Amino acid sequence: MTFASCVIDELKTGTYTVTRITAETKVLGRRVAGTPSTFPIDAIITPITGHVLLTLLEGIEWATAVKSVITTTALLVRTSTQQPDQVTIKGELWEVFQSADWEPVFSGDEQGDHHECLVARRVIP
Repeated sequence: MTFASCVIDELKTGTYTVTRITAETKVLGRRVAGTPSTFPIDAIITPITGHVLLTLLEGIEWATAVKSVITTTALLVRTSTQQPDQVTIKGELWEVFQSADWEPVFSGDEQGDHHECLVARRVIP
């Protein structure tokens, strides 16, 4: 077990469900939506504050709130071929819009086996 896994096991705020949708395909020239699948993750989820709030990416006006998710599972962001992963937090879907390897300052193992993601709750029109 890695150091980061131990930290997450000790400090996790819960086990959360991630929904991942496969890339859409084309059948006879028509788009076919990707298939959703779900899996559990253990994570530390906290509201973001301070400097992170000030440096958020422009273009996420659709978000009503943003949280940090630290986990040993790599979560996917939106690409031209991939829908972003969604994390269910207290019954609401939060969309992953930023993901990076996370190295605890006191760990130093540099194994890239833990990740910090930012998730946002969408505005419902």
